[in-house]
Amino acid sequence: MLLKRNDVARTQALRLAGQEWAEPLATVELTRIIEEAGKREVPIMVFGGNKHCIQIHSGPVSNLRWMDTWFNVLDPMLNLHLKTTGATELWRVRKPSVDGIITSYEGFDAEGELVIQLFGVRKPGIPERDDWRALAETATPLIG
Repeated sequence: MLLKRNDVARTQALRLAGQEWAEPLATVELTRIIEEAGKREVPIMVFGGNKHCIQIHSGPVSNLRWMDTWFNVLDPMLNLHLKTTGATELWRVRKPSVDGIITSYEGFDAEGELVIQLFGVRKPGIPERDDWRALAETATPLIG
């Protein structure tokens, strides 16, 4: 609602939010963070989709496979196929909430459409996991 009311695209809002709240990252960090979550056994929430549907997963990721430019998660509870060349912009976003700061990775396509979001697994009323926050903070921001 805030974006529509101010006629601002989501990526423009991230650029305007300031480094405390949103930082651009190299797009290679998207797959790296999923791979690290798998290695460290940090359960994650994955929201992937487009205008027509969204896939949501909460839990561990383990069966990770590359096929050319496709990064795949082939787990029993998550079947994700991410065309890495399609994610042209990546942001680490810190959102204030009643449960404290919630950190996400948000990937966008060339048209500025949100194609994937990653969070640490959590439920409302529960703060962000320390292991997710530590992992999410490992990427070095791009210098703008």
